[in-house]
Amino acid sequence: MPTISAHHAQLRKTRAPAAPGAPSAHPDPDAEPPGVSYLHGHTAAVHGVDLSVDQRLLLSASSDGTLRLWGAEFGCCLAEYHGHVHPVWDASFCPVGHLFASGGADRVARVWVSDRTAPLRLLAGHGGDVDVVRWHANGTLVATGSGDRSVRLWDLREGRCVRWARGVGGGAGYRVRVARWGGHAGWYGGMVQDGMQGLMGRGETVSSW
Repeated sequence: MPTISAHHAQLRKTRAPAAPGAPSAHPDPDAEPPGVSYLHGHTAAVHGVDLSVDQRLLLSASSDGTLRLWGAEFGCCLAEYHGHVHPVWDASFCPVGHLFASGGADRVARVWVSDRTAPLRLLAGHGGDVDVVRWHANGTLVATGSGDRSVRLWDLREGRCVRWARGVGGGAGYRVRVARWGGHAGWYGGMVQDGMQGLMGRGETVSSW
């Protein structure tokens, strides 16, 4: 697989811009408007997207069970990742390195590295769809929110769940969300879709409201 930089260099050769002010030889009435790019490739709905920290890469998660890595500069698909057996609901780039995480309807979160099309780790333990995945700033912790009404914290160095809280939300249509990370001590929050209930953990304490 060519490196991202080599792929971009080749695209620059084949997509050299026309001279300023030169009209297009074949104007397309259905052309994309200026400043808008459509990324074609998925065969079903796209549910989650995320930009890399340097904003050069874009990640998409789809109901077709795949993730795709796109070059943000040219809108080309650089890689396709298979592993989920049902729709993929969310994807998130690691803030450091070349890792990313995904979660889907198969109840398993997966951790990937961009230059391999097979997952590095499977984070199994949720009893429902993994609706959302979020990274800690240190790049070693991942939080997942699930339809089983729980939030789990995973340590990738050990490959296991190190903290979890459950009992968030209830009734039809709720969805647990991991809200945010903050502080060097590391706290994380989650709330259900209707915004009425939530939880927050810091250190050894988990509070709910």
